Amino acid sequence: GGIPSLVLLLQTGSNEGKTLAAETIRIISVNDANGDAVARSGVVPALLSMMKSGPLHDNLMIANTLRDTWRHYTKIAESGDIPSLLLLVQHGMDENRIKALGILYHFSTSNEKSELIEKAGGIPTLVSVLTTGSLRVKILSGAVLQSIATHGVKNKVALVDAGGIHPLVEFLKNGPEAGKTIAAAAIWILSKGIDLEGLRSLISQAGAIPLLIQLVFSGSENGKINAIGALWALSYTEFSKAEIVQSGGIEAFSSVMQTGPHACKKYAAGALKYLGSNGVASHKEKYFSPCGVLPLVDIIKSDISAPSALEASLLRKRLHSQK
Repeated sequence: GGIPSLVLLLQTGSNEGKTLAAETIRIISVNDANGDAVARSGVVPALLSMMKSGPLHDNLMIANTLRDTWRHYTKIAESGDIPSLLLLVQHGMDENRIKALGILYHFSTSNEKSELIEKAGGIPTLVSVLTTGSLRVKILSGAVLQSIATHGVKNKVALVDAGGIHPLVEFLKNGPEAGKTIAAAAIWILSKGIDLEGLRSLISQAGAIPLLIQLVFSGSENGKINAIGALWALSYTEFSKAEIVQSGGIEAFSSVMQTGPHACKKYAAGALKYLGSNGVASHKEKYFSPCGVLPLVDIIKSDISAPSALEASLLRKRLHSQK
């Protein structure tokens, strides 16, 4: 029963009492059984709090205590304890952060575990390291956020409330190829849904659309698919639709349909169809230009697959509109 008392002293005692408790915890943590019990008691958050607010001359001793208890905490986290994983993501060394994020990503594919991550405050933690972590940590935290966002509107709203849009757009702008691909995927997920007009507007206002169009031209195959999907979803909002057209979206989609991989062509055709049937009257010279129509003919003539109803419908619509 001594460990809970020590943790309580860390949390509520005088400065002298906290220092004594921290030193005692460091000594008893040398024993593996004691160390595991200490880690499970919540001592690491208490030590971190003490390090932020306690006297400066105690910080070295607290750091030594954290060093000696952290290995036990890491072992517990890697067994699947979500609060421990999130603490490692927030405060651990890079190697531990990466391990913890890998486990959280695995959990985030499950609706039930994803909900547990959200309830444990995981989304604000992941957003914070998206702006402050190393490159690998940023990429992994973006992947976890994107996965969590697939599990319902509640998680999307939590991500927005945590300030997640601007870091994703910044990663889309300045991240490496893998980071841009993940950021585009997250924006696509966030933008999908009938009743998310306000969210789509926030994403557009954050400057995502020109960056997504740039990724359509220059990204990897997955990057192009994610960018086109995000633009398609964003085009369900009138403000975004107009910006997509004005920023060169039709040219980007047409370019993909001429030279891009077949999977990208399918998404580009869908995006063009939606833009074409909703409010591009003032941009007909772009939408109905040869660079827009001819790629559809090429897709339908190609032997990659049989003509799809989507592409045939779009071609008929364009040709009919030019009569």
